[in-house]
Amino acid sequence: YLLFLTQYSFSLLLLLSTCVIQTKGMLSGSSRASSIPVGWLLTGNVAGLNLLGSYLYGSLRSNSSLFRLQHLQSLDLSSSNLAGILPDSIGNLKNLRVLKLLECNLFGKLPSSLGNLSYLTHLDLDGNDFTGELPDSMGNLNQLTKLILASSKLSGNFHHVLLNLSELTTINLRFNQLEGTLPSNMSSLFKLEYFDIGSNSFSGSIPSSLFMIPSLIHLRLERNGFNGLPEIGNISSSSKLHTLSLGGNSLNGPIPGFISKLAGLLYLDLSFWNIRRGELPKSLINCTYLQFVNVEDNMFNGTFPFWLRVLPGLQFLELIVLNMSNNTFVGHIPPSLSNMTNLQSLDLSRNRLSGKIPPELEKLAFLAWMNFSYNMFEGPIPQGTQIL
Repeated sequence: YLLFLTQYSFSLLLLLSTCVIQTKGMLSGSSRASSIPVGWLLTGNVAGLNLLGSYLYGSLRSNSSLFRLQHLQSLDLSSSNLAGILPDSIGNLKNLRVLKLLECNLFGKLPSSLGNLSYLTHLDLDGNDFTGELPDSMGNLNQLTKLILASSKLSGNFHHVLLNLSELTTINLRFNQLEGTLPSNMSSLFKLEYFDIGSNSFSGSIPSSLFMIPSLIHLRLERNGFNGLPEIGNISSSSKLHTLSLGGNSLNGPIPGFISKLAGLLYLDLSFWNIRRGELPKSLINCTYLQFVNVEDNMFNGTFPFWLRVLPGLQFLELIVLNMSNNTFVGHIPPSLSNMTNLQSLDLSRNRLSGKIPPELEKLAFLAWMNFSYNMFEGPIPQGTQIL
């Protein structure tokens, strides 16, 4: 059917191909692919439409039969070439709970009619070319839990109406052109678990209220223009935070002590932080589950942090990525670094380390990337097959 129907218009393909795809879901596991009568679509008796990866093409017209499906609750046309705008008619689908239009080559402004979708819980428009600001009407989406608008060209500030969407668990606005400061009352999003605004142009200070959200698991603020030193209050040691990515901003001053209270932290990026000299905080010894550590391009000095080898419970053996490049560490590399048996990437380049590279590093069987350049090492390079 699909090969045959690609000869027809987009609207016919959309209607008829659905007859087969939807049947599989509605038969609760049956492999029979008998068709649903086209009349069901024309009368709007369709609750779910999933054409993910069906390679649809053609623009979404405002008078498309798609927008007559009044009972539609889930719509997924992702990975299609729908080159054009998202028409105001999308607001006719007032029973939608899930709308996924990932990587559909859509452009233009987001229609204000999105605010008509008051039952919407999941909105994913990732990987398109939308421009302009978020419409005010999005403040009507008070049941929304997931908002994903990454990898587009959205501009303007962090829209204040988002703070009214108290059911949100995910906000992903990564890779846009957003700017301005974040609101001081971010903790009003008290159910938030995933917050990613990386690679935008936000500035000002990082509001301490972000760290007061008890449900927050992933916090990604890297590659913006945040400045100053994050001032965090009495963060709970029971914080659920697993990801903290603050690299590539204009932050300065010492590494905040609150990070050592994040006992469950797995991913830590503090790169390109203007430390103004100082040692890597030994308090990180409390973050025993770290798998990714990036402190490159700072002004850390002092000897190599030997305390890495004595972390309690040996949980630090789970470390996979360690990047300490572009600092001013001195001394030698401890042979005990070879105890980090899961290490896959190790970058100690552009420091002032000296002595021999420990031959024990040959034991790191998973090591795929090692960079020790621009130091003062001497002697042979370890000959493990994984070390080039």
